[in-house]
Amino acid sequence: MIFFIAFPFLAAGCATFLICAAIPPLRRFALSLSLWFAACIPCLLASVASIVIFNLGLSGLNIFFQQTGIMGIHFHQTTWIGWIQVIATAIATFGGAAAITLFHGVITRRLTLALFRVYVAGVSFGVGLLTTFFVAIACRLGGNLLRFATVCLLGIVPAALLAYINSRNAKQYRGDYPQIFPIVSREEFVDLK
Repeated sequence: MIFFIAFPFLAAGCATFLICAAIPPLRRFALSLSLWFAACIPCLLASVASIVIFNLGLSGLNIFFQQTGIMGIHFHQTTWIGWIQVIATAIATFGGAAAITLFHGVITRRLTLALFRVYVAGVSFGVGLLTTFFVAIACRLGGNLLRFATVCLLGIVPAALLAYINSRNAKQYRGDYPQIFPIVSREEFVDLK
């Protein structure tokens, strides 16, 4: 169940990262956009869990009122509650993902270039492996475990190559030197050595 919820967001995040990484003017948005899609997953799951708990509470109230002889409040039978829940879930999911992405941007703009290179390489390697996994699933190799494992293991090579290329171009993956509360010096930010 969770995989079916996470799959479209992870696939969109991988596609966004690869597209932005391929187009040099868009590289500075690659990490943030792919993280936004990935951050939608826990935000959506938390929103859905809170709505399930809310609906269980309403059911409990209805049962309590029916057993005590008091006329029950039947909120479950109104459609406006459902629409409010859908809208609240969308707002909480997309707003939470935007807040996580904003916090991520603040942190990554305060890393030295050497640390940022390691970070970009790790993210690129993960995106490469996940993309290989999605390609293997799309080619319907899941039925044959040996072919599926072979494709996934062979995917390590392009994922490592993607990580190497992106770590070499790490300067293009972030914005300018932060003007407010810089933690590292400008020399460490751009690595003038």
